[in-house]
Amino acid sequence: AKELSRCRRRERGILGIHSVWKYIKRRKEKRIRNYSWPAELTAYALQAIEEEHSWATWISDWQRDDPVSSMFERCVRSTNTQEISKTAIELHKINPALSRKKIEIELKAKLLQFEEHKRIYNLKDDARTAKLYSTLSSRVMYLGSGTPGVIPMYDMINHSLDPNVGLSFDGEKFFVYALHDISEGEELLVCYIDTSQQFEWDQDLAMSTLLTWGIPYPPTPEFGLTLQAEKPIPHEEALHHNMTPSSNI
Repeated sequence: AKELSRCRRRERGILGIHSVWKYIKRRKEKRIRNYSWPAELTAYALQAIEEEHSWATWISDWQRDDPVSSMFERCVRSTNTQEISKTAIELHKINPALSRKKIEIELKAKLLQFEEHKRIYNLKDDARTAKLYSTLSSRVMYLGSGTPGVIPMYDMINHSLDPNVGLSFDGEKFFVYALHDISEGEELLVCYIDTSQQFEWDQDLAMSTLLTWGIPYPPTPEFGLTLQAEKPIPHEEALHHNMTPSSNI
């Protein structure tokens, strides 16, 4: 963390985006598991924007629209119980099965973590940094061996319980493929929730799903929701049926 902080302080000198990225790649998996990646990826993304890197336009297009994102954009502090309570009420409406009090506790924990990351990684205390930090938390997926990353194009696809595309990773390349015929102009949709197994109530997973994407889990009739998702077709099976992946990233 101290080395990354030094990189950012010297970013206008001999160091820069490539040095920051090389440092992040050297991070041990233990640190990744300790949830340091939101700050590291935020630092890298901000550096890319400042240096007008080729990825800057893609990063600038990132959007997130849910109560948690709104809370971060308002630069709410972990001590602001009124704003935290307000956000918890909005989230509780999305998933009434979760305790509003527990939602408040988790929101405060997220804000405390962000405040600590800002201090350790020398991140700016402004709305842009807060928004990017929050947005990255909802766009990242694990790429194997516990390594987090953001996949171009796929990270733009919205959630639906009735998806029309799936994702496959063969260890080197990502394949975004159609689950069925898609009409011209039809929005691409993917299911963020694993629908391959029968749902069982998991409070931690429900809380994580709610705070990360602003969607309820599990989508079962007992909570007033209906599961309509098709079981995703594995990439190998899609190829077997001549369903050519729609994107090879």
